[in-house]
Amino acid sequence: MRGQCIALFLVLATSSVLPAQTVASEVGGSSGSSYFPTSDKSIEPATPMLQFPTEDESLKSIRLYRLSVAAVIAANAVDSASSWGKYERNGVIAGEGGVFDQRSLLLKAGVLVAVVATQHFLCRGGTGKARKIAAIMNFTTAAAYGAAAVHNYQVRR
Repeated sequence: MRGQCIALFLVLATSSVLPAQTVASEVGGSSGSSYFPTSDKSIEPATPMLQFPTEDESLKSIRLYRLSVAAVIAANAVDSASSWGKYERNGVIAGEGGVFDQRSLLLKAGVLVAVVATQHFLCRGGTGKARKIAAIMNFTTAAAYGAAAVHNYQVRR
């Protein structure tokens, strides 16, 4: 995704310095006496090469992404609260005695912060498509955390 953002930046940066297409007769005809256009008439391409999102589409993708981040943070908090003090099957985040404790909470929160920060840097200044993909990932993760929380509340200590 970072490569797509850089490629888009290069296209945008070079498109402002490249001249528009002009008719050969405007450049000096076939005689070749002048290489510079004699008028400002430019030929517009039949179809645009890139479809840039409108302002509304960009704002919608930003709002969707921010909402998905809030959802995944809330779902992670509910899952952590439902796991507190209970036996943890995941040996990587289990604390002393195999229960979910402060260490487990810090590890879980640290992973979430790392994922959200990585998404932020990958989607920053990019297209709305990258933000939509990140939002789908976040909503899916939030659903999984929610399902885990429901399961945890049904389990006795």
